[in-house]
Amino acid sequence: MSEVGVSFDTVKKIALALPGVTEGITHGSPSFTIGKKFMGVLGDGDILIMKSAIVERDLLVQLEPDKYFITDHYVPFDYVLVRMSHVNEDEVRDLFRKAWRRLALKKLVKENPEI
Repeated sequence: MSEVGVSFDTVKKIALALPGVTEGITHGSPSFTIGKKFMGVLGDGDILIMKSAIVERDLLVQLEPDKYFITDHYVPFDYVLVRMSHVNEDEVRDLFRKAWRRLALKKLVKENPEI
C-alpha cells in the first residue's frame, strides 16, 4: 500500500494520466475535466472535491469518515470531499478511474478497457 497523504502535484499526475482529461480552473481553483464534464477540483486546504456516485460516496463517508466526508452543501450532489492528507495514491487513482469511467464517452472507455 502507498504512503498516506498525497500532494496536489500527485493528484494532478494521476488525473492527467487518464485519456482525455485536461486541467483547468473552476471557481478560481485547479480542476480536472473530461470533455466538458467536471471530475474534480482542489478545495480549501487539503480538500479534493471529486465526482462520485452518491451511493458510493455515502458508503465511503460511512466506512472511512477520516478520509471522506460531505458538507450540507454537497448532500444533494454527486461529489465526495477527500482529505488529501489522509488518503494514498491508490485511493486517489481509484476515485479518478471511477469518475473517468462514468464520465468519458463510451467509445473512449471501450478503447481503454484497462482503466
